Amino acid sequence: MFTSTGQAFLLEEIDSIDIKRMIAQSFSVLTRMIEGESEAKKAMLDHSKRFPEVRLMRTAPGVGAITACRFVAYIQTPIRFSNKRKLWHYCRLGITRRESNGKRLSHPRLDRAGVGSLKDVSRKVFEAARRSKGDNSFKRLYEQSLENSMNPVHARLATQRKILATLRAMWSNNQQYRDNVG
Repeated sequence: MFTSTGQAFLLEEIDSIDIKRMIAQSFSVLTRMIEGESEAKKAMLDHSKRFPEVRLMRTAPGVGAITACRFVAYIQTPIRFSNKRKLWHYCRLGITRRESNGKRLSHPRLDRAGVGSLKDVSRKVFEAARRSKGDNSFKRLYEQSLENSMNPVHARLATQRKILATLRAMWSNNQQYRDNVG
């Protein structure tokens, strides 16, 4: 639909000249935005080569150039988070329990505060690590969690938390990913 042929076909179907002009202008803006997106992506990838932490993140399974850039950009420095649980809450993967006077007010749920884009980064790494042909600790953890919990959502969330904790530890210790087999 958004190819030049699809745009021309759609514009031919419209009778009103004013509406046709508005839609043609929208297609023009869309085309420029798509071109700008690819230029921005290329600039980001070129610029990311200057950052050793991005190269470090890319040694983990499932972490590509864009996810590494996104993680580093949002976190900025790993010392912001004194422990992994604070990072999980920042990434909307922490568990919150509402209580009053020792009584539970609601079921435990994921914390809604934080940066949803980081949750998305961990999800993308999770999916890429699971799709990878080789064996890796994230894949093994998911399978083990799934076997224990029998719940794919809980197993995925546990794996996403492990991914974030691993990336934070790699960055804090300035060490490449090591797959601890076993």
